[in-house]
Amino acid sequence: MQAIIGQPSHANDASAPLRIAVVAPPWFEVPPEGYGGIEAMCATLVNKLVSRGHEVFLLGAGRDRTRGRFVPVLAEPPSIRLGDPMVETSYASRSARALRELDVDVVHDHCLAGPLSAAGRFAPTVVTVHGPVHADLGDYYRALDDTIGLVAISEAQRRHAPDLPWEGTVHNGVVVDDFPFRDRAAKED
Repeated sequence: MQAIIGQPSHANDASAPLRIAVVAPPWFEVPPEGYGGIEAMCATLVNKLVSRGHEVFLLGAGRDRTRGRFVPVLAEPPSIRLGDPMVETSYASRSARALRELDVDVVHDHCLAGPLSAAGRFAPTVVTVHGPVHADLGDYYRALDDTIGLVAISEAQRRHAPDLPWEGTVHNGVVVDDFPFRDRAAKED
């Protein structure tokens, strides 16, 4: 998997900019206006990849709010139905259709159901695992096609399931300037 990701389909030079599709969860806009940790991380990822010269397509719900090329999968985020499996699977199906129209070197999926369609595409897929990998969720990731690589968000997560096809660990980064320090103990005048 790693060798495939390092080779862009449009160039033999591994240092050439990549065409990357980032599939965000459907629940909130990217970046979110409030709650939405995964969506906030996806926004940071897209913006940083674009600033490094890559062409990034963001598949998501709602409005175009990052530096990437926005591919609207849903007109409005279905926030009130957060966690509904029918919303998730419908979104995954719509995302798979949208991905077929894109010429990308790699797909980076942040959804639960999205990886189910990865085996049918030419571009390799990496999936960031945004939750615990014990019990049913671990079994789900074990059952996925072996062409999918998983990205952990911590070393502890990898230790809980060392048998999963981990490609690496990428800690969810925070743009520190987005969260200025406020001393809540200090009294306002």
